[in-house]
Amino acid sequence: MSTFEKRQQFSWCMRENRLWARKMGTDLRKKLVKKVLKKGYSVSEACRQLGVSRPTFYKWLRRFEKYGESKRAFSYRYRRLPFYKNQASKRVERLIKNIVVADPRLSKYDIQKRLPRFFGKPVLEVHGVYNVLRRNDLNTYEKRALFAQS
Repeated sequence: MSTFEKRQQFSWCMRENRLWARKMGTDLRKKLVKKVLKKGYSVSEACRQLGVSRPTFYKWLRRFEKYGESKRAFSYRYRRLPFYKNQASKRVERLIKNIVVADPRLSKYDIQKRLPRFFGKPVLEVHGVYNVLRRNDLNTYEKRALFAQS
């Protein structure tokens, strides 16, 4: 087998292991932690066998020490924030939607000019207006016209 084929096979195996580790159930996670704590396996060896990174293992170990053997200790947690720090507020989004309803022909530049100013600066810059339009699927004239009709 050539070096190129070995690299392809290795990268495929690593990709499969990572995907499998994410889908690993709470029972296998618990078993991994117990294998290291009670049976004396090394962390590196146990993680390598199951295709889990050491930082992930230590995260599960901290949860195990905090919550014990409950499912909460090993469950998968999706942590996407509902909004971002600099994201436009709901009030500003409503204001942009009202401007679009009033005149769907306006470009993002014209919409930005109609927004209120705060200490001489606009509440939202042009790129922020575009992000709001895109997030609400109003980034083309046709979509804005349909939104204004409904």
